[in-house]
Amino acid sequence: MPVLVGDLVGEAISDLRRRGESTLPGATVFDFYSTHGMPKDLIAELAQDEGIGVDFDGFEKLLAEEKTRSRDHSKFEAIGSSLPEGD
Repeated sequence: MPVLVGDLVGEAISDLRRRGESTLPGATVFDFYSTHGMPKDLIAELAQDEGIGVDFDGFEKLLAEEKTRSRDHSKFEAIGSSLPEGD
């Protein structure tokens, strides 16, 4: 059965309310974004409709860290190899 965006965000909001919190953590938003492909604007809209804030600073920090990790892992070096010379 497919997971619905609203259901995941709704569950997270319910958990926040049970804990007496009113801001969706950046880590939660990033998880929805990176794992489920949810646009952050949609998450924010759903949260706002429920009177919940969103930690965009935390989200942006995690996104920047992920981009750095991805960029670092994509770098490679050809050690001890050379290109053939043309005639």
